[in-house]
Amino acid sequence: MELPDGEAIDTDNVVPVTESEAYFRFEGDDTARKNYLQSIAQAVADKILDGDGGSTAALLKALRTATDEARLAVWSAVPEEQDVLAGTTLGHVVAETTGPYASVVVNNGAGSKLDYYLGRTLTYAAGDCSAPARQSLVTLDLRNGAPLEPLPDYVAGRRDRNLTGPPNTNRLLVSLYATNGAELSGVTVDGLPTTARIGAERGHPVFTVTLLIPPGATQRLVFDLVEPSTPRRPAVPVQPLAEPMGVTIAVPDCFES
Repeated sequence: MELPDGEAIDTDNVVPVTESEAYFRFEGDDTARKNYLQSIAQAVADKILDGDGGSTAALLKALRTATDEARLAVWSAVPEEQDVLAGTTLGHVVAETTGPYASVVVNNGAGSKLDYYLGRTLTYAAGDCSAPARQSLVTLDLRNGAPLEPLPDYVAGRRDRNLTGPPNTNRLLVSLYATNGAELSGVTVDGLPTTARIGAERGHPVFTVTLLIPPGATQRLVFDLVEPSTPRRPAVPVQPLAEPMGVTIAVPDCFES
């Protein structure tokens, strides 16, 4: 696909161009950057609506991939329509389930764009089904892959009150949506105990920890839980970011015989 000025945008460069390079190209000129990104979105829409988007089957496959990766969301102001959407992948509604559940959501706590460089791996492990309750561990490794050299202020600038850490430090609010009925026994960062804010959403307890990760560093966050041994398969919804998240699940199904 070509933009009006002849620049080529394709599947290989669209992510780095729109989520990283544009901030360097238009540093200090937010209006120009937004116009540029809008021109890319307009060119894509025009190509599809003009029937010049290639194979319909390929387009549907791409939409299916975007849906499976939770990158496509649909909401309706019409209650009847929203009720239908809420029960689908497109609705992005937190599932009301009593089964084993570990959904980690990362929010940027500094108003920066450093999450483009964020790497994540998650392991969800739990004990056997011999008792009504069992211990489980949700282990999350978070790596700030931002370079050490200066980045545009719009990308790496800190808007929070706590400016601890070297340049390009990422401040994250990391929330674990846990199994319905789970209780937090403890939480550590790199082996050291820390505290978590506790909330709830649609039947799931939510435990939130604030992290400050310097560039090039990795921090390990471990949630130690006691959760019900429920007879369902575990669910680990993945938040889509620029870098995919590695997931390992070692949780017995606990199906009743």
